[in-house]
Amino acid sequence: MSALIHHFVVHRLILNKEDKIQAIPRDNCLAVTPEIELLAHQINHSFNSKPGKGVGHFVDSDDADSAFADGLKAFLDKKKRVVSF
Repeated sequence: MSALIHHFVVHRLILNKEDKIQAIPRDNCLAVTPEIELLAHQINHSFNSKPGKGVGHFVDSDDADSAFADGLKAFLDKKKRVVSF
C-alpha cells in the first residue's frame, strides 16, 4: 500500500441479544506501528483483489443523507476528531 497512514481506528463489532450486529466505537486511535501498517496493507489488498466491488461517491446534500461527507469535511477542517467522525 502506498498511502501514508496518519490515523488508524478499529471498532469492535458484537452480536447483541437480538442477534443483530452492534458497533462498539473506539474512543481513540491506535498507534501507527509496523504491525498496523501491515494490517492496513492486508485489508487493502484483500478488498482490492475482490472482483465486482463498487466505487462510492458523494452526492449533493439536497439529494441524500450526507452525514459521512459532512463528517469528513469537518475532520479535514479540523473541527472534528477522526475517532468521532
